[in-house]
Amino acid sequence: MPDAPQKTLSCQLDPIDSKSIDRILDDAAQNPSERHAIRQLLEDESERFQLLDQPFFQEIILGAADVIEESLVCFVRVRSKLMTAGIRNLKTAVYLTHVWLNYREKGILPENGLSEGPVIETVDILKELNFISGYEKFELLTMSGNYYLFLMAFFEDYFHELEAQQGRPNAAYYEAFARISFRAARDHGLSEEFDLMDVCDDLSENFAVIKSAISGLNEPHPIPVAEDEALPL
Repeated sequence: MPDAPQKTLSCQLDPIDSKSIDRILDDAAQNPSERHAIRQLLEDESERFQLLDQPFFQEIILGAADVIEESLVCFVRVRSKLMTAGIRNLKTAVYLTHVWLNYREKGILPENGLSEGPVIETVDILKELNFISGYEKFELLTMSGNYYLFLMAFFEDYFHELEAQQGRPNAAYYEAFARISFRAARDHGLSEEFDLMDVCDDLSENFAVIKSAISGLNEPHPIPVAEDEALPL
């Protein structure tokens, strides 16, 4: 199982860098007063989501993805996909953003619509779980769920091919394994310490919906349709 930094077990979005804020303000603000007000919101770690959930700001960020920091662009893409699918938990979007960024950085899951990906067999994970405890066990449980979630989302064709091979587990088996991994992580004592109980529950209970939603992350950047009001958190 690939190593993941502790940051993956985080539900905190990185602060927006000044270059990205300036680029957003160039398109969003029409006067100095408006520019100052929007900057204050974007720099506030709790208030910024009032803007980031609005299609108007999402369109600006995705349209300037080449100059805006990658983590912010990835968050907007993940958040918009999940919101469209009815998954409104903000922490789930931030968590999956960290996982996706980690996979992109390490090249764990190839992108650009490749139809085949490596599979780490569940039997190896189960064996390892028998010999670890504490943080290592909690991390492996979340990593297992993350891995199969993204693998099944990005390489659906691969799992259909597996179903046609006699003696191989089918897609339903891998989905069940991922759900159980997230559920076990939720019930682990460290899920409360990392503030991930509701995230793990979301990923377990809504696995199929989330898998379908993030499968679109392999497609070109979506441009949300502007609406009059921001979507609620």
